[in-house]
Amino acid sequence: MAQPFPSHHGDLQADSRPARLARGLRQLGVQRGDPIVVACCPEHPTERAVAEEAASLVHARAIELYADEPLVERPKVVVACVEGLSRWIELKIPARVVAEGMGDCVIWWTALELLNAREPRVVDMAARCARQPST
Repeated sequence: MAQPFPSHHGDLQADSRPARLARGLRQLGVQRGDPIVVACCPEHPTERAVAEEAASLVHARAIELYADEPLVERPKVVVACVEGLSRWIELKIPARVVAEGMGDCVIWWTALELLNAREPRVVDMAARCARQPST
């Protein structure tokens, strides 16, 4: 399958989605070799690819969350789509969660990417959105 975004493997300075997420993962304390669970369902292949590339950029180990396989170690961070977040919550394993969904102690994936953008216009937009009250 072709990647849905240009690969910037090894380039944390790029302004690609994987690089933005990778910088956010670094801010969350992810280090070389740390396990990261990628909990993205088949309906979200782009998000899965972004999460896997971000893990690679920070030299972490991406572990896919499968319904039939138990996890053998606790991850440093979980990166999830909405459905993956639901599955992770069912497992009741504590971890920092970055997701495209809401929940207790969940960091919003899109905001983490926007706050780690290199383009000033994107950073300004993210800051404005963070200040606006939710409806």
